[in-house]
Amino acid sequence: MEKELRLRMVNDEINHCENVEELRKQLINVTRLFTQYQHLLEIAVKQLMVQDGYTLFTSDKIEMPKE
Repeated sequence: MEKELRLRMVNDEINHCENVEELRKQLINVTRLFTQYQHLLEIAVKQLMVQDGYTLFTSDKIEMPKE
């Protein structure tokens, strides 16, 4: 419920914004963050798959990052 309220507030703020340049900057930032989160989630899922023994099915496709 809290997430829905937060999303509604953000949507209202966007809908009332008339500064195209600010909207553009924020869209670029959100896209960057989304891409980073997507990458982190991909790494986490791959690590879980390896831990759970799914390497038999996916070992040729899993590339773990070198840390």
